[in-house]
Amino acid sequence: MKPYKDQESIENIIIREFDSFINESELVWHRDDCDRTVEILRCEGGWMFQYDNELPFNLAEGDYIKINKDEWHRLHKGDGSLLIKIINHY
Repeated sequence: MKPYKDQESIENIIIREFDSFINESELVWHRDDCDRTVEILRCEGGWMFQYDNELPFNLAEGDYIKINKDEWHRLHKGDGSLLIKIINHY
């Protein structure tokens, strides 16, 4: 089971929500099949993002994160929910 729920998916855009009830261990290091831009729509309670070989950084509403294809990355769970918009660049 995935640690998120896709609320909407249209062509290359996905609206995805992570709730506060997931377990931190479900947020694993992974790579994506294409370049992505992620917009933080709602961030409650200290969620963080981490690129491989870098320290994690706090997320805030309005932030944009660029993730290159095959780049290792992960989320760190906060106390509340996280809502993001993912734009896939094929």
